[in-house]
Amino acid sequence: MTLTCNGAGNLSRALQYDALGEIMPEHNILTDRASRIAARWDLTLGDQLQHNKSRAVYKVETANGPAVLKLYRKLHLSGERAAIPFLKALPDDIALKIYRASPMRRAVLMEWLDGPSLATLIAEGQTVEAEEHLAHVVAKLAKVKFKNHLIYRKIREARTPNAFKAAAAAQTGQRQKLCQKVAEILDGLLKTTEVETVIHGDLQFQHAILTPNGPRLFDPKGLRADPAAECRLVLTPDFGDLTVGDFIHCVARRAMLLADATGIDRQRILQWATVAWGAGVMNGKKAPNGPDTVEAYLEALLDLAVS
Repeated sequence: MTLTCNGAGNLSRALQYDALGEIMPEHNILTDRASRIAARWDLTLGDQLQHNKSRAVYKVETANGPAVLKLYRKLHLSGERAAIPFLKALPDDIALKIYRASPMRRAVLMEWLDGPSLATLIAEGQTVEAEEHLAHVVAKLAKVKFKNHLIYRKIREARTPNAFKAAAAAQTGQRQKLCQKVAEILDGLLKTTEVETVIHGDLQFQHAILTPNGPRLFDPKGLRADPAAECRLVLTPDFGDLTVGDFIHCVARRAMLLADATGIDRQRILQWATVAWGAGVMNGKKAPNGPDTVEAYLEALLDLAVS
């Protein structure tokens, strides 16, 4: 939801233009809206940090210094409907501040954070430091008490378990067997969830900025889930050239670190990570660069999750 002062470089992987950089008609709508909002809110538009058919993000200047203006073309569930109340409920040392939002939340003015993303630290070889910073802020997040839980949607897997099972059954060969095991894990998790809490929902290293005062989170989905589901996306590293062994070693290390930080059961954290990663396998978003097949990674992850 924001970038750093050198953020156009630090988070360029997270906020990119559409392929070929072509500007579609919808972009003009957002550009016009940005100008109107800037005039109404007394802002000076600066660098355009993101611009695609559904949203636009600008660095802006206010009377009190730099900020970030984010605009959505349409009001939809992936917008700021739940993200704004989520961020407003957090202490200032956990996440960025929301300064202002339009009545329909299609325009949001947010704090500008200085510092690199934790994903940048990993890219620079500081993986352990990034993991420790994330565990620090997640430990704080786990203690926050939220009100009005019903304004937050359940995570997708909890809302559509039958679709998850159908996707697993649609796979073929060894992948089908592995994905069906993942579906069984999801079924077990949903049946044994005793309490749901509000979670960031898109907790990833690129969604945390390391400021001079410590890590701060941004870009939440604002979802409702088993607390163990919060870490489902950060346990599994990007493939790169990782072998299966290195991949699993990283997953196990992160699971232990985050379980210790939050007090959440390590095995449930691992199982939710397996469900999330398995979903990526089924929708074709997981493809290793090395000689090992995606099935080898998934099988190793399953072994870790049920051991």
